[in-house]
Amino acid sequence: MKQKLNQKQSQKFSLTPQLRRQIELLSNSNEENRKELLALIEKYLDSEEKPVRYFQDLLLLNKYSSFLSSQEFLDKKLYQASHDRNLNEELLEQLKLSNLENYQILIGEYLIDYIDPEGRLSLEVEYGDIKKLINEVFSKNISDKEINYVLKKIQRFEPIGCGYRSIKESLLIQVEEIDLDRKTKYRMRELVEGISNSSLEYKKLNNTDKQILKKLNFLPSFNSSTKEENYIRPDLILKKHEGKFLVILNDKFLNETLYQMISEKINSNLNENDNSIKDEKNIIVGLKKREESLVEIGKIILDLQTDYLEDKGPLLPLGISDIASKSNLSKSTVSRLMSSKFIEIRNKNLPLNYFLQRKVNNKSKKGQDVTSQQLQDKITSLLDNEDVSSPLSDEKIRKKLFEKFDITLARRTVTKYRIALNFESSRNRKS
Repeated sequence: MKQKLNQKQSQKFSLTPQLRRQIELLSNSNEENRKELLALIEKYLDSEEKPVRYFQDLLLLNKYSSFLSSQEFLDKKLYQASHDRNLNEELLEQLKLSNLENYQILIGEYLIDYIDPEGRLSLEVEYGDIKKLINEVFSKNISDKEINYVLKKIQRFEPIGCGYRSIKESLLIQVEEIDLDRKTKYRMRELVEGISNSSLEYKKLNNTDKQILKKLNFLPSFNSSTKEENYIRPDLILKKHEGKFLVILNDKFLNETLYQMISEKINSNLNENDNSIKDEKNIIVGLKKREESLVEIGKIILDLQTDYLEDKGPLLPLGISDIASKSNLSKSTVSRLMSSKFIEIRNKNLPLNYFLQRKVNNKSKKGQDVTSQQLQDKITSLLDNEDVSSPLSDEKIRKKLFEKFDITLARRTVTKYRIALNFESSRNRKS
């Protein structure tokens, strides 16, 4: 009887290969999972398909943007007008001043509407719709060539390289417009080719090549006021809709499109018993689960730190274990998921770990949990406003924390924080 019970327990807690694979994908780094997805894309999808090209460009952006920041381009005052106006408005203004015919202006307006804040031409733009529009308004039939002619004009507006369909296209346009000698431009094109096929290794480049690359910019839409941190591509985006905050996955549509395309190819395979096919299905399920879990973590952070996000209060104590318990994920999985992940809040990228705040062991039953940062601020305030002729001892600081904030701490804890804040002992602070 005991043996049977042990067998049942063993079966209950054993992990299926599918579940084990999904857990592995949850814990993987971004880079590891990109490789998994890229392998499936290369096996099943046509590299010329728009979603595939877009995904490959994102990989290039993640790989090379750290050194393709083009100080030269940023310093050229690409934006002559007010910085308050967005990219589309800047491009439309230049379109109106161009020598294009009226129907070409309309083509340009249509294209500019589909240029995103990063300067990329959206995957959703359809040349067929542009042709129909021009035919309806001007009774004129146009070709793809005529649309591309207008697009090329836009790509040479300031900032140069916007309206691109691939990173390679934007970089080559920049090469054309840079005032350099023929030999240097030739070398730049070689380097761009290395970037486009992901074969370029920055560490192996000589200083001349490195200086050349600094003249190129992966994100030409950014003006001179843009900080380097904006080159980080956020994993999550915080948006406000109808007065409520929402957490959404960046490029969610793109990923879902790729997953669906790959799934259809896998499902069309007749050999369902093939273990490699089963593993590939698990990869898609696991990657989708990972994205869902990342959004869930973002929502948990949002829920717990709403006051801070609304500028109504400080960050509250929040640890990995708190998120793990609310998400039903292990602490190690939560830690991996949050590592090196960023969320865009009010056009600023913040690491998810920014919202983790260590809780100080407050012994007071009445007192609320307090973060390490909050405690440091309170101690600093007390010491900054103390009577220099009679400085506060650690014991007096401890008492004041209780009297003013209902925070109960051991004296040694106060001492530890005082030292960390670079305040000397009361004896040495006495004036």
